[in-house]
Amino acid sequence: MTIKLPNVLYKYMKPYRLAKLKNTRAIYINYLNNYPQDKLGNYVGDDNEGKIATKWEIGNYIFNSGDVKNPAFETAFHTMQHAIFLGKNSRNITIANCTIEDQIDESNYYVLCFCLNKDDRMKEEFGSSMLIVRDTVRFLDELNVQMNKKGLMFVTAGKCFYINNRVRKYTEHDDKFITRRYLCPPYLLKDNSYSYQNEFRIIWKRVDNNKIIEPINIRCSKALKYCSFSYAP
Repeated sequence: MTIKLPNVLYKYMKPYRLAKLKNTRAIYINYLNNYPQDKLGNYVGDDNEGKIATKWEIGNYIFNSGDVKNPAFETAFHTMQHAIFLGKNSRNITIANCTIEDQIDESNYYVLCFCLNKDDRMKEEFGSSMLIVRDTVRFLDELNVQMNKKGLMFVTAGKCFYINNRVRKYTEHDDKFITRRYLCPPYLLKDNSYSYQNEFRIIWKRVDNNKIIEPINIRCSKALKYCSFSYAP
């Protein structure tokens, strides 16, 4: 996997949190199932982290008729089908006025969130102080060393993509599909309402794949050498 890392990242937080980070040299890393909206509000909180649905809205289509009208659609449909099985020997199977929804949950990950740019709205909602990563490559290299010691494995890093209601909708007339193995995984997808945050994420998972039940604090002075601390004026 080729990962393009930005040179600089910004993490907004309350001034007391930044002071604590500077004093303890411990980086707080949350997990995707730990952003309850009822406690954190609609700016920080998100009850649907790591979740996405694919909705197939089929008006009228005949499968296995000998005359494939939309090969891309049939290939994508067969990739995701679970409840409906259309065998190779079946003929002239018509699906009409049907909606099929495929739900995916990939939320068992640790995540460290940043902003790709300075932003006044982010400062207002998340906190007026910033941890500024000045060298993302070296910062991540040092952090991964400490994460590995905890039995945690780096998965990926990338900017978030934003879609309406976390739902991809397809019909029999479409010819381009992203099926179960998303080009953009669910843990990097957010609803459009968060798009102004311009978020960049670093993702890890447990090597043993056990359920993550609490955030962690990683002491990593070497990683923080590549950061600066910007306090509220």
